[in-house]
Amino acid sequence: MRKILIVATLATAALLAGGGTASAAGFTGTSGNDAIQGSQQADVIKGLGGADILSGGAGDDRVEGGAGNDDVGGNQGNDTLIGGSGRDVFTAGIGNDTIDARDGVRDIIDCSGGVDTVTADIGLDNIDSDCENVS
Repeated sequence: MRKILIVATLATAALLAGGGTASAAGFTGTSGNDAIQGSQQADVIKGLGGADILSGGAGDDRVEGGAGNDDVGGNQGNDTLIGGSGRDVFTAGIGNDTIDARDGVRDIIDCSGGVDTVTADIGLDNIDSDCENVS
């Protein structure tokens, strides 16, 4: 199984291993288990397959889990978090975040600071009581 670790900073665009790709605003993992943490800018992070750990940075990020059981997290900023076809764990950051957990599989959704909007599998997903707008 191939792995990729990307830690984005303003000084270093990314550290890549295992065939993933990175650009100034986007980071894409592999079919294996990846760990990707965003930068201070508005990033687009895609985990693809595997059990990924994905986290946005300080910007308004878009974080997509893909196939596999993923940890999908926001951070600072108003982030968009999207799961995939696995049992995902979503952790919103301190901004006003949007979470899309619709996949027909039980996910865990934790909203924190800010006013968050969640689209989920009602009755299936475990949605924390601090999620403000749930449908």
